[in-house]
Amino acid sequence: MPKVRDIYSTINAAFPFYEAENWDNSGLLVENDKEISKILVALDASSEVVLEAIEKGAHLIITHHPVIFSPLKALSLDNPSVMALRNDIGIISAHTNYDVGYLSADGTFSELLSDCLQFREEGVLDVTHGEPQPHGFGRYGRLSKPLSAKEFAESLKDALDCDSLRYTDGGKLIRKIAFCCGGGSSYISKAIYEGFDAFITSDVKHSTFIEANNHGLSLFVPTHYQMEKPAMKNMAEFIKNHFADCEVFESEKESEPSFVI
Repeated sequence: MPKVRDIYSTINAAFPFYEAENWDNSGLLVENDKEISKILVALDASSEVVLEAIEKGAHLIITHHPVIFSPLKALSLDNPSVMALRNDIGIISAHTNYDVGYLSADGTFSELLSDCLQFREEGVLDVTHGEPQPHGFGRYGRLSKPLSAKEFAESLKDALDCDSLRYTDGGKLIRKIAFCCGGGSSYISKAIYEGFDAFITSDVKHSTFIEANNHGLSLFVPTHYQMEKPAMKNMAEFIKNHFADCEVFESEKESEPSFVI
């Protein structure tokens, strides 16, 4: 049976942790020396997810978002990293290094758009690494047929299987679109400059909607969870393919952390 360090090395070979952004905290964040037979994959290592790992006998959790991001100034028994450590559960978080990788969060979202909206990917929005092929944050491409903002919003809701979606109508048919999973509002100006008809991202401020409106850009804003959760299916499959002796399962307890009524 592999140990945590073996699984970390395999992830690192495919999605090098040195490619993570300087502000990020990807890596092996909670270590143990157990032999691993069960692995839980989740977007976040929340308290509920750690409890699920305990219940299912998993000694490793692999997440996208780092379980430790801001410096910890105090430790408590209900802190997820402390809970994991006390129960011999390791945590590996592959965040921005996974975003820019071949099986990235953006790549998964591109596949989802392709399946549901006949989207054809054409390139990377922000190339951060050029070898062996260009990759980085976000993607752009075209729809096979133009859609109104409302039509696109309805189709995107169906693709993400969500009840609600914030958007703004740029006043023109949508053909050329770009997106960045997670909080990609910093790319709004680039989307406007490059002449995209629409941009999809999450965690958008009021002023960003105003900026999009001012420049005739249709802006579509699913939640952070809705955009990035599909990528963990890819991670689960990646781990299954490399560690056939391990039972790998996606979290059943994880859910949208916020609600709309």
